[in-house]
Amino acid sequence: MQAMAILAIAALVGACATAAGPQPAPGAPQVGTYVGRLPCADCAGVDTRLTLFGPPDFRYRLEQSYSGGATSTSEGEYVILRGDAVDPDATVFQIGVEGETPFFQRITDDEIRLLDREQRPIVSGANLSLRRVR
Repeated sequence: MQAMAILAIAALVGACATAAGPQPAPGAPQVGTYVGRLPCADCAGVDTRLTLFGPPDFRYRLEQSYSGGATSTSEGEYVILRGDAVDPDATVFQIGVEGETPFFQRITDDEIRLLDREQRPIVSGANLSLRRVR
């Protein structure tokens, strides 16, 4: 009887822990800084630095420098999603939760790749990847 009570409490605690917030997908990098130059519609490129902070906060910092000299920085929460429009097993990072939300698919532990707004791979000869630097 006591063993059943302990198992019930453990199950309840486990259920509460998973409901606490976004959970990382299996094998997903949870912390890291990724850099690269992404394409730009009206400039030579956008030097991008994306830092993902892991549990328990799931926060990001996105720094972008446009080749024309303008810079921008945004911070907020990110969500780890399972599956994209093409691959149900893909790990996808949704950066921010409102407005123009970029999506990045985990390619390897050291590479994430920009997806379109529908979470589909972008067909382009341009570099769409950010590489992990730490």
